[in-house]
Amino acid sequence: MASKLHLFNCNKSTERKADVIFLHGLWGNWTKTWAHNEEEPNESWPYWLVQDFAKDCCIWSLDYPATPTSLPLFERAREVLECLSNHGIGKRPILFICHSLGGLVAKELLFQAQHSKNVWEQNVFNNTSAVLFLATPHRGAKLASILSAARRISPQAVIIDDLKGAKKKLDRLLDWYRIDSAENNIKTATYYEGKGINNKFLPFLKVIVVGKESSNPHAGDPPKVAESDDHISIAKPSSKEDCIYLASYNLLEDHVIPSKEEQFTSIPELPELSDVNEGFPSIRKPGVDFIGRKEELQKVIEAIPGNTFVTIKGTGGSEKPD
Repeated sequence: MASKLHLFNCNKSTERKADVIFLHGLWGNWTKTWAHNEEEPNESWPYWLVQDFAKDCCIWSLDYPATPTSLPLFERAREVLECLSNHGIGKRPILFICHSLGGLVAKELLFQAQHSKNVWEQNVFNNTSAVLFLATPHRGAKLASILSAARRISPQAVIIDDLKGAKKKLDRLLDWYRIDSAENNIKTATYYEGKGINNKFLPFLKVIVVGKESSNPHAGDPPKVAESDDHISIAKPSSKEDCIYLASYNLLEDHVIPSKEEQFTSIPELPELSDVNEGFPSIRKPGVDFIGRKEELQKVIEAIPGNTFVTIKGTGGSEKPD
């Protein structure tokens, strides 16, 4: 089964300002992972974001095979990246919301996007404005013990073997994200579970799957604890007052929607140079000296649609600006 990107009911207009991508983890599902009441998936977190941001965003949820016997994680990230690019994701600011191992898929696909030769895939990295990690085990050492426990359930575990043998790669991915997310102004928010989850083999024992240390991506603000949630319920906020929902709301409101929107939206008034011949009004940009004609320049500015980069070319001696 290939990865599929499902669109929740929202504004698919080209005028929308951002895309939100929900990315589930191992044994996850594109609707049930995020639903507090699995029998009423329409009353869930993604739909609340639709209600609050219908005019500005598309809310998507990725559906991909995430059983332990499916594709290795790093191959899956490659497929997910292609799926996102094929749906036009990367043309506008992106918020990734990731649960558990879905956070590792997100980091790997962003790494591949940054180093891709495909400009559309590069844009997935360049336009990622924020990432919300929920109980994602970032460090290889802790991850190995989690996967060892998971193997008892799925002996034929391709993903588990892949990750257990990739400790060095995961640690390098941790360092890469720490540095490059900051350089690309990606806002990172992290939460870990505050309650243990029932152990299938030892019902009397509650197990913390991802604690504070292993949840730390070493990027953005320090990890915060979701006191009342375990490893599963942390991705299922029960109301809009839940700290997890509020985290996603604030990331969209404060970092994602405005992140690229306000750049290059206006051209400042430029002072004239005093040493230019009469009849040739000039413009001046701080740090760059050149002359030109204001009327002609204004015509060019008015002809440029929206926030667009423009290169002016001309033959030698045609007085194009330097």
